[in-house]
Amino acid sequence: MTKVESHLDYSTPLRMRYAPSPTGQTHVGGVRTALFNYLLARRTGGAFVLRVEDTDESRYRPESEATMMRDLRWFGLSWDEGPDAGGPYGPYRQSARHDIYDKYARQLLQNNQAYWCYCTPEELEADREAQRARGIQAPRYSGRCRNLSAQESAALQTEGRPKSLRFIVPPGETTVHDLIKGEPHFDHHQIGDFVIVKSTGGPTYNFAAAVDDALMNIDVVLRGDEHLSNTPVQLMLLRALGLREPLYAHVPLILNEDQSKLSKRHNTVGVDEYRKEGVLASALLNHLVLLGWSPGDEREDFTLDELSKMFSLERVHKSAAVYNAARLRAFNQRELRKLPREELSKMLASAMQENGLLENPAPDAAIHWIDTFLDAYGEELHTIADAIPIVKSLRDEAIVIPAIELERLRSREVLFFLDSVSQYVASLSELRGLPLNKTIPAIGEEFGLKKKMRIMQCAWRSQVRKVARR
Repeated sequence: MTKVESHLDYSTPLRMRYAPSPTGQTHVGGVRTALFNYLLARRTGGAFVLRVEDTDESRYRPESEATMMRDLRWFGLSWDEGPDAGGPYGPYRQSARHDIYDKYARQLLQNNQAYWCYCTPEELEADREAQRARGIQAPRYSGRCRNLSAQESAALQTEGRPKSLRFIVPPGETTVHDLIKGEPHFDHHQIGDFVIVKSTGGPTYNFAAAVDDALMNIDVVLRGDEHLSNTPVQLMLLRALGLREPLYAHVPLILNEDQSKLSKRHNTVGVDEYRKEGVLASALLNHLVLLGWSPGDEREDFTLDELSKMFSLERVHKSAAVYNAARLRAFNQRELRKLPREELSKMLASAMQENGLLENPAPDAAIHWIDTFLDAYGEELHTIADAIPIVKSLRDEAIVIPAIELERLRSREVLFFLDSVSQYVASLSELRGLPLNKTIPAIGEEFGLKKKMRIMQCAWRSQVRKVARR
């Protein structure tokens, strides 16, 4: 077995791939995997390949594939080859590659490296139960169909039993030369003969992924820790078929703060959920890249272009990364503060419209109000969604004055009073901490509005205090 170098040569262009199975919303763990692959491809001047693994007909959703592509583009990740981009190694959707898998399955069968299995689900479960009863914690296939005679196989076929194709696991062990994990060893005795072609005629994940990685000339298969146990199986297949072996790198999982696997039960995990909450792509990008990778210093703010020049596997952590919601909010607050006021105003207006708080199109008066709101609260917002309850609160606290009262308030004294308050507030360079509840009544007394100030104080103290919170 050839020794694999423990470090990458970053001067050589690398073909990297992201191969999702679109079955729902785009998980942030998948985005991080795509990001790491993208960064290595861009750093080395190689190619970033998008391959859709859609061979599980019961779970695959075309709309999920479209959502996944949209989400990757939202982050600024573009691919050089893929289902919609084409390329020299297509098709890039596994459902269109069945002829390829059939060819290699026949090769294994003809070389006596695979055999047809006619076991029913009930028989397989009975075998597993028997192994558990003997104290075997990880049951494997018993091999009951491995040595069937031609007559026995024909009889089972006559019964109409569905059949699957199993790979014959050779004796020995497989050592995975992992660029992150080192060299874990896998005893073949613990694996057992595994299915490569399902009873439906479609390839299993391990078979299709191994063949595709070889034929698409993928240099490094970079994926999550949960796939490490699949690697010895895929290496066995590649060696049996005489196909090119890629390098492997398994990145640590993302965990909740309680050390459980990141899931919807604990946190937001879908990209679309973050987007709806007002999280910016740049904030989520920085958060994800630092979950499992370190730049070597305390820096936490990067552009995609900067990361493409500095990312390396040597700084990927070996242990799991812990998701930190507060850190993401802090990152997003930082990114919001970088935005031009006009863009931030549009984002807030859109969020208000989505929540039924603003008509569409927004009138000029509302845009002016939003600008004033951002003066008061913009620095405090961690996400655009944070603004909505504040806007609702301000709306709920607004005082509606009856028409008859409005007529009384249109006196010369009141108009002069309002103008004076406006000039007073506009002249202030810093409103924080001022005793506005005393200053405004003092202004009112100059105009003889002591009684009417009860109405004015309620309206003005409430609103001006909010403007003063910066």
